[in-house]
Amino acid sequence: MHIEHPYTGTGSWYKGNIHMHSRKSDGGLDMPQLRDLYRGLGFDFICVSDHAHDGLDPSAGIDKIDTPGEFAVLSGYEAASGGHVNCIGATRLPDRLGNMPEAIQAAASEGGFSILNNPSGYTLDRATGENFHGIAGIEITNSVCMYLHDLFGPEDGYAAVDSGYALTLWDQMLSQGRRLWGFSNDDFHGFDSVPGISMNWVRSEQLEGPALLSAMKRGDFYASTGVRFEGIEVEGGEIRIRAENAGRVRFSGPDGEVFSEVAGEEGVYAVRGNEGYVRAEATNDVRLFPNVTADSRFPRDGGFLLAETGHTGERCCELDGGGGVLHWGVQNKIVNQKAPKALTFGGWVQTGGLRQLAGDCECSLSLWMQSYEQGVLPVSTIDLSALPMEWSRVEQTVPLDLRVRRVAVRMRLTGYEGKVRFDDLFLRQEGSPENLLVNPSFEDDSRLDKYTQQAWTQPFWIHG
Repeated sequence: MHIEHPYTGTGSWYKGNIHMHSRKSDGGLDMPQLRDLYRGLGFDFICVSDHAHDGLDPSAGIDKIDTPGEFAVLSGYEAASGGHVNCIGATRLPDRLGNMPEAIQAAASEGGFSILNNPSGYTLDRATGENFHGIAGIEITNSVCMYLHDLFGPEDGYAAVDSGYALTLWDQMLSQGRRLWGFSNDDFHGFDSVPGISMNWVRSEQLEGPALLSAMKRGDFYASTGVRFEGIEVEGGEIRIRAENAGRVRFSGPDGEVFSEVAGEEGVYAVRGNEGYVRAEATNDVRLFPNVTADSRFPRDGGFLLAETGHTGERCCELDGGGGVLHWGVQNKIVNQKAPKALTFGGWVQTGGLRQLAGDCECSLSLWMQSYEQGVLPVSTIDLSALPMEWSRVEQTVPLDLRVRRVAVRMRLTGYEGKVRFDDLFLRQEGSPENLLVNPSFEDDSRLDKYTQQAWTQPFWIHG
């Protein structure tokens, strides 16, 4: 009997996240800000995987923020065609934008690899189709999908947002004999989730791009949402796992069958020889997401909070002068559809005596759209900096002729001292009074209680 596994390398363990977005596509932060944010959260490397669109250069700016040996920044981008795939290590877009097989092949030709993003809602047939042939792995957790799916919920228009977990799909694909690694990523945009929830611990001889890429390609890493493995070892016919902050260790195999589960920080599994594959999982009871209530700061970039009074005398939302972006998404009524002839967006806004602090400043409400033809782009912006201090109603109508994949209204405040409050934001199609924006209530976040810290090894292949 032989146990084949990827944990044979040497080196140090480095904490990384390889799925996030900057202002080069639909993120709210610049690349240096993302570097500083994740470095401050204890990460060692990131990949800024902006959505592919005409004019995107995946490698642009990386040389200014990549510091091998201290903090590594990998090149890459997110391709979209029949699904989303991260092309890690890619420095350029394929010749035909929107051709997924070509994107996957091009990333591999540069020494990189591709992973299937947020696939928890995929069927097995879709995930294993020709469109994704050649991927090296899949995201088994996606933080933003967890967060949106369960904080907002289906009644707020997020019914189509997947749960964020793809462990069942991973097991189905592994059970077919497919060699795929499991990744855990944030998909952080700077406005719709909490950074640093998901991570990949990679063992590498060096903290630099090529070495990290090589380690991930051969599977010498594990996926985590907070649990840290101290030991992943094979001795004779046994798989031994130690996790410093785990309360349970579980060993499972094809189709998710649980072979063994023990309480504590250590687990040992004696391989029978007929399992096909075995993977280990460690969990604890620590709540994954920070508490979100109406009386505390909402954990988004920019210090979003609920102010006491809006233009109607009830609660409204507020951005402080620290800078940031708030993002309000739409329900799925126009997603993936032919855009209406026009969209009107706006709301009530109150500026609190803004004072300019920096040359690069902005106080705006804007309509953003991700289209098939042009990628992610702002289609209209309302400048709020000159508004009077009392509540003012603003709106703008935008003619459209593109097929829409995603639409959002964003409030951005940066480079000013002061505050902006906003209330009753809206987005309407021409001829319809219905507000398409999701305006959630943050009074109750108990739906996030089910998410606790976990970690997952890569599969151990059993040859009887």
